[in-house]
Amino acid sequence: MLQVSKEMRREKNLRAYAFFFAFVVLTATLALGSEKTEYDVTIQKDSYKFDPPQIVIEVGDTVNWVNQDERRHLTASIPTGTEELEIFCPELFPGKVCSHTFSLPGRYPYFCFIHRNMKGEVIVVQ
Repeated sequence: MLQVSKEMRREKNLRAYAFFFAFVVLTATLALGSEKTEYDVTIQKDSYKFDPPQIVIEVGDTVNWVNQDERRHLTASIPTGTEELEIFCPELFPGKVCSHTFSLPGRYPYFCFIHRNMKGEVIVVQ
């Protein structure tokens, strides 16, 4: 009777370890899969352009517009309907950064109100 009891305990412990291991692996996998990323779009000095001009990201990712120019830029998305502007960086002064996290998939074209030939697009995928 004592021998059966030890085997039962050993089997119970093995099941508990297996469950714990599976839980740890699943948790780590979900955590890695939900990592969000930040991307930089840079305005180089005297370039009058966004670099890169088009970027593809995932829902929940963040884009940072980095102004390395000596001029102020006023960056905003082009509205596609009655909704508010998705991207709005009115005070993108030299050396400053404006960030936005995207929560919905879609295409978000944007430009600089001051330098209208400066155009870019953020494409957000699921």
